[in-house]
Amino acid sequence: MLFHKRLLCHALMLTAGLSLCSCASMGPRVLPTNREGFNSALLSSDEQQLLLNITRLRYEDRPYFLDVSSVTTSGSLALSSNSSFTASGSSGSSAPTTKSFSATSLFPGVAFTDVPTVMYSPLQGEKFIKQILTPIGINNASLLMESGWSPARIFRIIIQTMGPLENGTRVTRPFSSHVPEYKEFINFVHDLYKYEVNNDLAFSIVNLGGQTSIRLQASPSFQVSHKYKKALDLLGIVGRPKSIFFVDKTISSKVEHKYPDSAFLTIRTRSFMGVLYYLSKSVEVTQEDKDKGIVGITLDSKNNEFDWREVTKNIIQVKNSSEKPKNSNIAIQYRDRWYYIEDSDLSSKETFALVSQLFSLMAGDPQKGHPVLTISSAG
Repeated sequence: MLFHKRLLCHALMLTAGLSLCSCASMGPRVLPTNREGFNSALLSSDEQQLLLNITRLRYEDRPYFLDVSSVTTSGSLALSSNSSFTASGSSGSSAPTTKSFSATSLFPGVAFTDVPTVMYSPLQGEKFIKQILTPIGINNASLLMESGWSPARIFRIIIQTMGPLENGTRVTRPFSSHVPEYKEFINFVHDLYKYEVNNDLAFSIVNLGGQTSIRLQASPSFQVSHKYKKALDLLGIVGRPKSIFFVDKTISSKVEHKYPDSAFLTIRTRSFMGVLYYLSKSVEVTQEDKDKGIVGITLDSKNNEFDWREVTKNIIQVKNSSEKPKNSNIAIQYRDRWYYIEDSDLSSKETFALVSQLFSLMAGDPQKGHPVLTISSAG
């Protein structure tokens, strides 16, 4: 019996030892796993919220933004020990009774439970509203360009007008019954992309009298080309200037005199809400929703329905499905259907990443309301 107690003590000591070892090494092993899981979950949540708001605007529903104000996690450690023994004995007339014990199994156990808690706060307040309704401006556009984003993609998404060229100015409204002007702008930006790739044109950021400007500089051989003359005609620029400065504010004559061989062209940028309205035109809607009058229909001069997705063509495309898509990069469920971006649609994914970064840039440090929702994963 004494041996039995000693063996049980040894089992408990072994379990405690294993537990201490587990505790000592638990943190380094759990932390990287937690960070990766939380990082992926929060990224997915932000992307889904952005896609949800874009889809809402297509149906002329009100967008709403929540921010994750905090993520905390708590852990619990449970210890256990299971063991079994066998006993045998013998007795005889000429010998004392003998007993023996042997341990057939010993199962020390340690269980770790991780319980995260997420707190959400609404993004609101006058400052936040003004920031997302204020034109993005060349200053912010230049930051995106300097971080490596394509000027052509930035122009398609951010710019409403470039001199006389219009980039679907009506798409920034909840709904328009008029077909927008956009084709010349899209063709022009597409040509700019080709000229930049061929080193015929080069983009740079220049400070003009205290305001940021985007300079488009032509190579000497391109300055005398027919293609350059065609581009200048589209922009309403007379002559053959070596450089074109895109500005969003009036430039003083003193600054203009410093660049005698240049032209200055005023552009107008969208607000971030305008960008969301623009992107909402890419959302695919069903004929049933059109027939119900849930989404607006625009007719052209021949009384044919205008497909607003033409305005965002080759920039972003949001598809819909009655069932959860299997090949999606981002997907949300709205109005009993699934809306998603295909994982193989690299252009849409790139645009979505750009707009996500733009939101962080424009939202700044908005006023957050008191937490309205606290979610714990504990059962």
